[in-house]
Order: sequence, then C-alpha cells, then structure tokens
Amino acid sequence: MTGDEEGPRRRFPAVPLPAAEITAATPAEGPRFVTPSGIPFARALVCGLLQSKFVNEEKNYVAMTVLDDSGTVEAFAFDDPARSTAETLDRWSQILVIGRPMEPREGRVSLRAEIVKPTHFAQEALARLTHARQHGPEIEVPTPTPSEGEVDREVLEKVYEALLSMEEDRLTIEDVERV
Repeated sequence: MTGDEEGPRRRFPAVPLPAAEITAATPAEGPRFVTPSGIPFARALVCGLLQSKFVNEEKNYVAMTVLDDSGTVEAFAFDDPARSTAETLDRWSQILVIGRPMEPREGRVSLRAEIVKPTHFAQEALARLTHARQHGPEIEVPTPTPSEGEVDREVLEKVYEALLSMEEDRLTIEDVERV
C-alpha cells in the first residue's frame, strides 16, 4: 500500500504463516503472493528456530534459515534494525521474522526481513493458533512445551511430595516413573 501527499504510508498486515506455506507460495497480482491453501499475503510472519545463519560482511546482509514444524524458509535481512538483530542471534534461537515475500529462487519463495527478533515458544504457538483461527485448521497446533531448564513448579512439588510419601528406603526407576 503506497502513501500519498495527504497521508502516511501504510504497510500490508503481516499474515502468520507456516514456513512451508511461504516457500510454496506463487506470485499473484501486485505485491501479493498466494499460498497453496489459497491465502493471499504481501507480508508474512513466521516463528521458529534459527537453523542456520550466514553474515555477508561484504554485501552487508544476513541470510537466515527459519525452521518450524512444517519446514524451512529463507529470510534475508538487508536493512537495520533487522540486519543488526539477526547478526546477534545464536543458532537454534527461537525467533520471529516479519517480511515481504521475494520472487522465487529455485522454486522457493523467501522473505526480505523487515523485523527480526528473538522470541519464546509461546509466540510461535500464538502465531500458529492465529493462522488456524483465520484460515482453518489445516495445520496441527501442538501443545507448547516448556523451554529446556524451565520446570512447572507446581508439578515439581507434587512429584516431590509423592516421592516423600513412599515408604521405600530406595526407589527404583519404575517407582519414579510411576509417580
């Protein structure tokens, strides 16, 4: 959407999409693309893990591969602040990328990243739920699991109490699994 002298320039809304839907999209009229399931988009939002990253210092861009449970999508950050944020991210970080689709290369659509930021597994779950709500349940939305090292305190206390209540001097693995 272009602006004019009378008003500010407006952006297309970012449509939450799985990586596989983005990469298999086809160009449509104007700046839009259409996914295989028929969803039109001019900007996409994808959440996932940073599977790989390449920083090209000479040409001043960062190429990233974002992995979600549907597959991968390539995202290229040419401009700040997206590029500078992408440079700082570690491999396997949970990230969110918002960007415009780029013409297919080797049969796959990629994104020109406008926003790149670290995120949490809950953001990915929200993006998937939003997609399912808006476009139907064509993707499976798994229950999010806590991040590594994150433990539900209430569950931990219940397990601890159950183990203490056992009148065994020693516990076997089977005893612990039963709890």
